[in-house]
Order: sequence, then structure tokens, then C-alpha cells
Amino acid sequence: MSIYLTVTPGYGRDYKSAKEVRAAWIAGKDFTIRNAFSADDGRQINRQDADASGVTVNIRYRNLTHICVIKPNAKPPTPRKPRTPREPAVCCAEHSCTTSTRNKSGYCTRHNTDIWRQIRRDRSVAANVSDALSLDALRKVKPGGFWR
Repeated sequence: MSIYLTVTPGYGRDYKSAKEVRAAWIAGKDFTIRNAFSADDGRQINRQDADASGVTVNIRYRNLTHICVIKPNAKPPTPRKPRTPREPAVCCAEHSCTTSTRNKSGYCTRHNTDIWRQIRRDRSVAANVSDALSLDALRKVKPGGFWR
């Protein structure tokens, strides 16, 4: 069974986020015990004292409206490894879009173009044009294809 202890930042300090609270706790700052039914009410405590006694600490912050729970022998969080950037692959030859702008169904979100419909339209237009214009000639008529 774990013993819980409610504390507040000491010496008039206050924190705005749980990240700041954890950093202050790990740095060994003093906190004031707030337990009306305990003989230790009002006494100062820090990380070393709490770890020695093995208590779980509830730290109240942001004008005592939020609680950050810290277990005994809490370790500082490990930093995340930075992501290595990948070279983007081209998904849409006409716009030189990357695959990051396309969703699972092949929809190009950057240019609001369904890639597969675009290909079907190109083929049907080329088949229906009486002149034997190539697709390149059609694209030169209007940038981005003439169906826009």
C-alpha cells in the first residue's frame, strides 16, 4: 500500500504546467506539505526526503486547481530521438506532389485532384478528340489539363 502526500510549491512559487512541476521536483526544489490531519502539515519536503520515505506525491499547481502525481524514485523523462527526414517520393507527375499530400485512396489533398480520375479523363479525352492530338498537346492548351 502506497502512502499519498499532497504538497504545494514552497515559498510562494506556482507553476503553469505539469512539465514545470516535474522539472522543479527533479531539481530538488522545496514543497510544502498540505495535510490538515497530519503532524507534518506546513513542513517543507523535497525529492530526496520523499524518495527516502517512499511516498507518492500529489503536487498541486496552477493556483491549486491541477494535480501532478509523482511516484517514489521518479526518473527524469528521456528525450525523444529526432526523426530523420526522408526524401519525398513523387505521387503526381503533373504537379510534382509528394506522397505526404496524398491520402490512402490516391486523393491529392494539395491540389484537390483525384489522381486516378485525372488519368481516366486524360485517356478518354485523347480517345474522343478527332484530331490526333497527344496528351502533351492537350496539357499545353491549358496549364493543369483542360478539364479545369
